[in-house]
Amino acid sequence: MTTVRSANATAVMTVIEQLAPRADAVIGMSLGGLSTIRLAADRPDLVRRAVLVDVTPGSPQAAAAMSAGQRGAVQLTRGPHAFASREEMIEAAVQASPRRPAAAVRRGVIHNSRQLPDGTWIWRYDRADPDRPFPTAELWDDVSR
Repeated sequence: MTTVRSANATAVMTVIEQLAPRADAVIGMSLGGLSTIRLAADRPDLVRRAVLVDVTPGSPQAAAAMSAGQRGAVQLTRGPHAFASREEMIEAAVQASPRRPAAAVRRGVIHNSRQLPDGTWIWRYDRADPDRPFPTAELWDDVSR
C-alpha cells in the first residue's frame, strides 16, 4: 500500500530528478520533512544533505498527546475549516498562541492562508484527516537508512 509519505517522496523525487539532480540539499518542513526522510532513505543519490524543519518521525504522536492549549495555533488545523475573514482567522490564531507576539502570529497566518472564490479564508495546507492517521512508525527505520 502506498502511503501519503511515499507518494509525496515519489513526487518530490521526480521533480528533483528533472530539475535539480545535483542539488546540494533538500529542505523539508512538516509533512515535507517527513517526505524528505523517505526520499533520503530511498534515493540518497538525490539527497546529499537533508534539512528537516520543525518535524521528527515522532511529531504526529507527540502532537496527538498534547492538549489543545499545548498545541497552540496548530490546534486551528482541527478547528473550523473556513473563516469569514482573514482577520477572524488571525484573531483565532492569536488567542490560541497567547505566549507568542501577536505580530508574529499575524505574519504566520498571512503566509499560511488563502482566500477561496466565495470570499472565505482557509489554511494554505491540507488539513489532517483524523480518520486517516499519518503512518510514521517506519520513519525511524528510514532515518537509520
